[in-house]
Amino acid sequence: MPTRLPTGLSFVRPGARTAEYTATDGDTTPDVSKKTVLFCGTSGVTIVQFDGIELGQSLLVYSNSATVTTLANNSSILLTSSATDVVLGSNQCMQFLGIADNVATEVVPRS
Repeated sequence: MPTRLPTGLSFVRPGARTAEYTATDGDTTPDVSKKTVLFCGTSGVTIVQFDGIELGQSLLVYSNSATVTTLANNSSILLTSSATDVVLGSNQCMQFLGIADNVATEVVPRS
């Protein structure tokens, strides 16, 4: 649970889980409604759409598996730093911003 500071700022206690979602292995269209962090599962998968992403929603996609997560460059996932699909290896992440219902664009190229 976030803790309010006197200044009106808030922070999340270490270890607290808020607005996180771990994708089901093999799910190519994970539901990210009201989520800010998407942890990809333990098997390789190609994500083709973020179901439920909304205009203005920020989403961090984190590949926490020993295998790779591929993000498909298409009309639902707009990868502006490359014209091709992006492969996230273990412990890599990318930040996305919802620009329409079920449409996201990368904000920061992958880490």
